[in-house]
Amino acid sequence: MPNNRNINHISIEEIAEAMYIILSNCTGGLSRNDLNAETTKVYGFKRSGQNITAKMNDACDFLIAQGKVIIMDEKIRKKEL
Repeated sequence: MPNNRNINHISIEEIAEAMYIILSNCTGGLSRNDLNAETTKVYGFKRSGQNITAKMNDACDFLIAQGKVIIMDEKIRKKEL
């Protein structure tokens, strides 16, 4: 669905959930930069400036802190149950 919201109006939790879904469909994991870029595209942002990059990094850090993902071989992967 198209996104008409400003990045400041999207919660970290929502962005983190979008990242988790992206990782769920990725077998080998993604680098942080690639995960941020894919999530930025999902939200319909054409470029990622300082605000978008910061929000994406915060959401990625949130996923890591929650223990839903791990970093292995410099890639972020969905944690296996």
